[in-house]
Amino acid sequence: MLTSLSLSFRFERVANAQRLGFYNKQRVQGVDWEAAKADPRKFAPIVPKWIFTHDPEKYVYDNYDDVVKSFEDGAAPFVSTNVPPGSTYKPWTMHELLEDIRNNRQVPMEGDWS
Repeated sequence: MLTSLSLSFRFERVANAQRLGFYNKQRVQGVDWEAAKADPRKFAPIVPKWIFTHDPEKYVYDNYDDVVKSFEDGAAPFVSTNVPPGSTYKPWTMHELLEDIRNNRQVPMEGDWS
């Protein structure tokens, strides 16, 4: 059960952080250096607020009972809030994200990534 509890707290956050890595890869590779000189922020990697303002210890204390209850009664799944505000987790694969990058499609980023 400990592993399942740990996954409830971390899985979506880690998956979103991994997606952020692909997004940043797309921003910084293949840069048009003339355009980058004009507006360097357009090509800089982003580090969203939900990454650096998160307090994992407080999050676990605040949500532990809800996670345990979701396992015990199974009626209400735990909804993670340590993710980008406004996002809903959708499963993805590295192959899908790499395909987006290869085809010059923006890596999908739902919610507030500012």
